[in-house]
Amino acid sequence: MKWGITMEEKKEFDEQKKKHDNRRKLTYSEYYSDMLVKEQPFYRKGMSEEEKSKEEEYLNDNLKDFYEGKYMPLWKQDWFK
Repeated sequence: MKWGITMEEKKEFDEQKKKHDNRRKLTYSEYYSDMLVKEQPFYRKGMSEEEKSKEEEYLNDNLKDFYEGKYMPLWKQDWFK
């Protein structure tokens, strides 16, 4: 029966961990997809990047309304005026 690990196993583990820790971290924009935007409750065809940013911020600030079914995107608020 073997208890613990050998020095070789520990060295190999430490090397693998070091490789893993040194990997470059991805930024949000590197895995961000337009398909994800189309799933957002504020999406409408033809939105500019600036409009998307404003809508995302507004949605985050009003999540309670979203969960209660009272959320209305900014562009719809302007459209209903």
